[in-house]
Amino acid sequence: MCEKEYYYYGNSEFMSGLGVIYTEFTGQRASRQINVLNGHSYASSCLQDYVPEVGFLLYDGRKDELDLSDSIKISQEEFERIWAQAVASGQNDT
Repeated sequence: MCEKEYYYYGNSEFMSGLGVIYTEFTGQRASRQINVLNGHSYASSCLQDYVPEVGFLLYDGRKDELDLSDSIKISQEEFERIWAQAVASGQNDT
């Protein structure tokens, strides 16, 4: 049985300031995430990915443990477009 995927966008406070975060959840777990800070995009699908300015790049808790009330649900197409841009930009130094 395939787990349902959910996509969210919201503001986030990183180690070096405010930015935005896009997260793909598969069931209750984050499977991919894009962190955007100071015009740089950091895409991750690995819990070990870390960038000093941002911190760990992929949320390691459960979706139901988050307060997503200020987040905006987005489409899979929008997430995939932003993911492709982040990967193509090559900002990840992980």
